Amino acid sequence: MCGIAGILGRNDSRLMRRMIEAIKHRGPDGQGYYKNTNQSMLLASCRLSIIDLQGGSQPVFNETHNKCIVFNGEIYNYKELRGKLQAKGHLFTTHSDTEVIIHLYEEYGPRCVEYLHGMFAFAIADGDTLFLARDRLGIKPLYYAFLPEKNLFIFASEIKALLQCEELDVTLNMQAFVDSIVFFYPVGELTFFKDILEFQPGHTLLATQRENGQIELHDQRYYALELTPDAGISFAQAQEELAARIHSAVASHLQADVEVGISLSGGSIRAFWRWRCGNRTLLAAC
Repeated sequence: MCGIAGILGRNDSRLMRRMIEAIKHRGPDGQGYYKNTNQSMLLASCRLSIIDLQGGSQPVFNETHNKCIVFNGEIYNYKELRGKLQAKGHLFTTHSDTEVIIHLYEEYGPRCVEYLHGMFAFAIADGDTLFLARDRLGIKPLYYAFLPEKNLFIFASEIKALLQCEELDVTLNMQAFVDSIVFFYPVGELTFFKDILEFQPGHTLLATQRENGQIELHDQRYYALELTPDAGISFAQAQEELAARIHSAVASHLQADVEVGISLSGGSIRAFWRWRCGNRTLLAAC
């Protein structure tokens, strides 16, 4: 678990530091900051080290240092992607999954998210353009606020970071309140604060500041769940396919440069996870 935050449209280092300080519990292993050349964009991160403990400090840059990324999450197929990118001529300076994303963005632009298997929320600074993305299921949190009349766009991993901006209207959003009573949660982007929105799962966003200072947002949905009523296989084949996919998913989640722990309940679930983890020794909390 890491924390990320950023500002577009204003050179306010004091606000940036307050924002990242509000979510420092998400990343006790270090903080990092970035400011673009015209000082209109600031990024920050607080990191919990899981992969490449020494080399994975953020922000992470590409070879020419004209693009950088702050990232929260884990990419399970990063080694495979790294090999393909190296074959295309990309040069790596770390062994982190974070660096894979920035090179993937260099190669494919906003379509880079289509190649990622994992849980993530990240922001890439590309000149005066900010690129945001969230994983397909919304496992990693991301929130934002946009004040077009003030040419200000801010984002963070948690709402408490955005609350550091005194210009936001944080009075109760009554529609979100009603939704929570009817559906037990706010629907869509809504949060309980008027000016604060939840970045939607399976979406990307390009935020660009023009020469006149205005900020333009372009939101795009890159993933939608498609259900296939009949896969054309037998029940026994479906069982085998499910077992293989679960085994693959569990194996991918066990990648780390630190000790891995699991939280177990009793009975069949515990036996299932022990079976899927094989002979690997894991720390367990029951």
